[in-house]
Parts: sequence; C-alpha cells; structure tokens
Amino acid sequence: MQSYFTNQTLEYPLAAGVEPNAALSPLTALQIGSVNFDALGGGFDETARIIEASGIQNQ
Repeated sequence: MQSYFTNQTLEYPLAAGVEPNAALSPLTALQIGSVNFDALGGGFDETARIIEASGIQNQ
C-alpha cells in the first residue's frame, strides 16, 4: 500500500523498506521552520458554540 502512495500521490513512505519516489526531495533537503503552536488554534469556544447551536452533535 505504501508503494501506491509513494508513486501515485507522491507521499513520503512511512513503512520500512519502501523507497521514496525519485521525484521527491530527500527529507534532509527540506527547510522546516518552527511553528508557534501556542499561537494556533484559538477560537475553540466559538467553534463549540457554533456546533452546539447547529444541533449536529445530537444527530
């Protein structure tokens, strides 16, 4: 299954022994920045209010 994802959707394989597609850059070449996770996500209270108002959780 990992071969499908690596070759058809160009995802990096997670299973041992499956080589990444040659079109993918080596993971060591990727520049991964830092993310301030504390700055993400806010608005949970508003989201919960909308869900409750919609009644969807009761279905």
